[in-house]
Amino acid sequence: MLTPFNNPIPAPTPGQEQALRALTFDANAPGPILHDFETLLDYVGEAGVAVSAREHRLKPQAVLALNERLSHPLPDLFKRPQQKSYPYVHGLYLVLRASGLSYTVQQGRTHHLRLDEAAMQSWDTLNPTEQYFTLFFAWLLRADEESIMGSWHRSPFTNLNRCHQFLNRMRGDALALPSYKEQEDLRYYPGFYNLALMDLFGLVSLEEGEPETGKGWRVARVQRHPFALPLLNFLTRLQLERFQNDDFWLDENPTLKIEDVQEWFHLYFPAWRRTLAVPGVAFAPGLHVFKVSLGKVWRRMALPATLPLDDLAFSILGAFDFEDWEHLYQFTYQDAFGQVQHINHEYAEEPPFTKDVRIGDLPIRPGGRLTFVFDFGDWWEFDLALEHIDPDDPETTEPVLMETHGNAPSQYPDYDEYE
Repeated sequence: MLTPFNNPIPAPTPGQEQALRALTFDANAPGPILHDFETLLDYVGEAGVAVSAREHRLKPQAVLALNERLSHPLPDLFKRPQQKSYPYVHGLYLVLRASGLSYTVQQGRTHHLRLDEAAMQSWDTLNPTEQYFTLFFAWLLRADEESIMGSWHRSPFTNLNRCHQFLNRMRGDALALPSYKEQEDLRYYPGFYNLALMDLFGLVSLEEGEPETGKGWRVARVQRHPFALPLLNFLTRLQLERFQNDDFWLDENPTLKIEDVQEWFHLYFPAWRRTLAVPGVAFAPGLHVFKVSLGKVWRRMALPATLPLDDLAFSILGAFDFEDWEHLYQFTYQDAFGQVQHINHEYAEEPPFTKDVRIGDLPIRPGGRLTFVFDFGDWWEFDLALEHIDPDDPETTEPVLMETHGNAPSQYPDYDEYE
């Protein structure tokens, strides 16, 4: 049974501190996260795996193949297996996307999830403790489902908030769930994928019940481990101190940073000295060739890397016979950690601004995508695919419309005629 969330957050007791210092880290301790994450990395491999077009989910055959190789394989209970139906697979996928070790690209009509070679070289130099905490913070602070699966707005609650409140509200160290009805709340808080990850990271142990066809994962009992609550208590207390008001969770990016916690963590985990080095994005010179789509209508255009994003915006509007009329616009993309980032029209008053960011500054690889939203009232949403980057052409200093397909819709339809 769960109790209401209680404050203030206590400091660890001597017994809890002892439990923290007693932790050891290897492929299967304190949970099998490193074993299963390495299984996922091996499966993706150098060639990458095909994923869905919009949300970049793993396809059913990949979900089933991975599920069979994990420490906690779940029975196949679905005629059409989906990634979210397998919380261990889904959780590991979200952690991979949030870690900085992977990226997604489009080749022709197929989208792929691939591993970043430079980041993987850094990953291989980390010891098990360092790898554990690299994934631990990627999970708790960045691997929120809404952002990584392509939602426009990140959830106001991080996984840290969800998991801490869940563990804090347990009466005692165990929670019994006699039927599917009692476990239904877990779907939303902390979320099935978070519960699976708590198991993989060793924060809890799960006792599975007898599943029913079509109903999915069956959790009969949750056992909280001694180090789980003091660890999440500490992180949540730091978060509260960083956001000195009751509405801290409403901040658009309410996350801690590694440097916020390293000093404290070294007291308990001295083997944690290094963090994953994710390569930064350098300016990409050359002619950037974009395919810009609005539904089934598309245009192909090339622009020099030195032009600001305002020029890209005006080129798109001109190619689709739209007029600016001082409407606001915004470019949106996912960064190396799967987080949604925005570049705004200067009148939006929230930097970075499109006039200050050059096309070559975009952290998008060839095959990557971004979205252009024009007119926040009518909300015209254009999909941009960076097809390739050609060498610099000194004669090309302005945008070039290379190819058109289909007739653009009217920017201002005749609503009287429509009615």
